[in-house]
Amino acid sequence: MPDCFISYSSMDQKLADFIYSELSRQGVSVFMASVSLTPGDNWTNEIINNIKSSSWVILLASRNACQSAYVLQETGM
Repeated sequence: MPDCFISYSSMDQKLADFIYSELSRQGVSVFMASVSLTPGDNWTNEIINNIKSSSWVILLASRNACQSAYVLQETGM
């Protein structure tokens, strides 16, 4: 179970990667879709389960994220 879930738009991948790296370097267990999911995973179930089990959710609330259906679903959980 991750400590933290990062919700972001793929348009903001560079910033998300930076935050993921910094948190991981600090010893925080982080779920971030582009790193944590692999082909063959049931992405929807994995995302839902990891949001629910994370202690924190970090939302990169950029304009891109606010227009992303996936990010809006994640924040709705």
